[in-house]
Amino acid sequence: MPSWITSSRCRHGDRQKAKNLTMSPPPELNLRLGRKLKAGQLTNRMRILHVSDLHMNKQWFDWVAANAGSYDACCLSGDLLDMFAFDQPGASAKAQTSWALRWMAAFPGRLFVCSGNHDCLAGEGVAWLQAARSNNVSVDGDSAALGDWNVFCTPWEGSVLPQGERVVLLAHGPPERLDVSTDEAGDHGSFETSDIASGLSRGGVVLSGHVHKPRSWHSKLNRVLCLNPGVGDPGSEVPNHTVVDLSKRRVTFHGWGADHGPIRF
Repeated sequence: MPSWITSSRCRHGDRQKAKNLTMSPPPELNLRLGRKLKAGQLTNRMRILHVSDLHMNKQWFDWVAANAGSYDACCLSGDLLDMFAFDQPGASAKAQTSWALRWMAAFPGRLFVCSGNHDCLAGEGVAWLQAARSNNVSVDGDSAALGDWNVFCTPWEGSVLPQGERVVLLAHGPPERLDVSTDEAGDHGSFETSDIASGLSRGGVVLSGHVHKPRSWHSKLNRVLCLNPGVGDPGSEVPNHTVVDLSKRRVTFHGWGADHGPIRF
């Protein structure tokens, strides 16, 4: 557990409980969610819900979809799948990718997704994620406008070249040598993400994950804000998440049962 949270510590890499790994039908059958929202439809604000490392925890996927209507977009910065469960009944790579693709196809809002290391399949890499692309879903290699901001999705095995002054970058691996990339075992950051983030204009935002128990949920690289919500208790109904208000340049964090912030950028 990070030093800034007072709670029991979960070991990095723990497998999900069996009840979270059963590939039941995706939640489009019972979401009770109403109409889909387009970016900017919420007046006088532009808010992003950011989560990462859901690792096939279906109650966390359910929570994200159920709350999508409160935000202009939702961003998932990698590790939708749980590679540690591929050998378990009903949780093969094929079963997990099929479930994730159906969930994304039924998502009731604007969705941006980048791949993580757990999403990289033997012999295929992260190519399966391309099938999720639609008018409402942006995936690896995509860029799209969100109000007067531009959102870029970085693949786990690749890079992007963001352009523009107001950039939100999704990259599973956080920039290296920051508190968001470091846990008790050391630094797990990405020099590729650092290189991309270093070229962003002042006020840009990097949404990452990968490090489950970072020293902090936010860091600065030059004048770019870097966020990593980490991973909470797998039994919790609500996943760790940040809420990025692009219009007010304000971020709040919920994790391990507590709320933090706001901070401004």
